Amino acid sequence: MAEWFQAKVKFLRQMDNGLIKKVSETYLVDSNSFTETEARVLEENQGASNIACQTIARSNIKEVVFYGDTAIWFKVKVQYTDIEETTEKEKRFTLYLLVNAQDAKEAIERTQEHLKHMLVPFSIPKVEESPIVDVFEYQKQAPQ
Repeated sequence: MAEWFQAKVKFLRQMDNGLIKKVSETYLVDSNSFTETEARVLEENQGASNIACQTIARSNIKEVVFYGDTAIWFKVKVQYTDIEETTEKEKRFTLYLLVNAQDAKEAIERTQEHLKHMLVPFSIPKVEESPIVDVFEYQKQAPQ
């Protein structure tokens, strides 16, 4: 299962009007460690000037639903109730997804479509626009 890290990066970017401005962007990275996350973020932004990773933290996002038709990401909270195997008691579970959509309504629709094969009923109590600019999925390295 993927482990997602959220990395906040600051760097200098030339704006459309020619001015150079310090910007901050947040990325979601599928990675094995904090060190690998930093290396991958720096590699993905190798053309940027004065780049620095400000923070890296484990994310509570468990899945990314990517459609590729927009740069807007929504964090969707999904809740469901299931029987816990060890205690055989009913337990509420929470799952966070990152969904690529034009607006919150479309994010809900895409989440419902993505989870349509789920055997237990679920609810979507919260949808919020995420500050994440890009998602870097895990890339298997080719043998050398």
